[in-house]
Amino acid sequence: MSHAGTIPVDSTKTAFQNCKYAVEKCDLFLSIITPWYGSGREGGKPSITHQEILLAKELNIPRFLLTHENVLFAKNLLDDLGFDSSEKRQKECKLKGGSQSLSDLRVIDMYEESINKQVQGKRTLHAQETFYRFQEVESFIKAQLVDPEKVMLNADRLQRGVL
Repeated sequence: MSHAGTIPVDSTKTAFQNCKYAVEKCDLFLSIITPWYGSGREGGKPSITHQEILLAKELNIPRFLLTHENVLFAKNLLDDLGFDSSEKRQKECKLKGGSQSLSDLRVIDMYEESINKQVQGKRTLHAQETFYRFQEVESFIKAQLVDPEKVMLNADRLQRGVL
């Protein structure tokens, strides 16, 4: 959400560097995966959102995951059709230009990489939910983050593998 001015920006760094730095400094990571992959791409690398998710996971930051149900539907349908891995989807399955269901098949990769709960033997995914309407996102956030002290205590326990 840096375009909304919600994270500090260092003018000497690129947008990618600023976003990664924000992930490195966060206590909790909230990921919202929609059918749209994102425009922030550098060369052939994943989108910045995708890179943020991977970094939060790598750094063992407690994560909250919200996934639009269209992403899950597309994943399940492609799995049923035999495109059940990133490699198969990227090699054998192509979306036509202007696709209305998903903007990029890597949206499914983001989801699959997000739900893997183990990093270096520790569980890091704190909560996950599916949504259709954005009002459901707001309800999830309010329910999960209503008591910041409890959330941070649970996050600490989660990182230490106690929860």
